[in-house]
Amino acid sequence: MTISPFVQTLALFAVIVGWIVTNRQNNKRETRKEGRSACDSAKKYALEISAKGKKYLCTRDDELAFEVKSELDLLEIELSRIPYFAIGQNSTLLEKFILFSESITENDFEQKNAPHLRPTDERILNIIRQRNQLMHEVERQFKLQFH
Repeated sequence: MTISPFVQTLALFAVIVGWIVTNRQNNKRETRKEGRSACDSAKKYALEISAKGKKYLCTRDDELAFEVKSELDLLEIELSRIPYFAIGQNSTLLEKFILFSESITENDFEQKNAPHLRPTDERILNIIRQRNQLMHEVERQFKLQFH
């Protein structure tokens, strides 16, 4: 029994279409995994930076100031892995990152004789608020970009 050329062509076409669909799904899954990794890493950095920033403002330990600034740079690198982070002037993720950075490094950051803040000071509470808003925006961007 021989298989007709039409059936052979149809089978080959089905294999090619199946391969294309599978490849596209695998690519989407990998992109989503990379996006989740970038978002999780950015949120981890934001938590660490806010903790060090709060500690610095309460103790004024110069070593912590350097760590905070360098980790803010690392956070920016991680956030840049998320699509549309810095494209145009309307990037809400970039805006939240700037507000978070400024909440820690504003005014008297690294100034000698700056007052030690209490953990309940409004500036400390603002760091926490800005961190949380940044983390919410990271999750929102993940949902928009990768789902």
